Amino acid sequence: MIKITRSFSRKVNLGNFQTADFFCSRELEVEQKDATQTSKNLHDLCELDVMDSIEKYLTPKPCDTKLGEKFQEEYAKRSEIDEINKEL
Repeated sequence: MIKITRSFSRKVNLGNFQTADFFCSRELEVEQKDATQTSKNLHDLCELDVMDSIEKYLTPKPCDTKLGEKFQEEYAKRSEIDEINKEL
């Protein structure tokens, strides 16, 4: 048996030198022969959890509409930059 731990984190710039940090870590014990695929699966799950948390965080709440819009704009900018970087 081997213990595998994978994690994923991302920072979201909130402006005014503030960031929101999102982090996920998962751990599992598996047979050595399953280690590679399990490692990939754990990483994918962590990434999905973090991105889901960011999306929920950036979604405006009824009492926080203006603040939510600012976060969504920042998230959209980052997504555009990520797409441009992929093309390069």
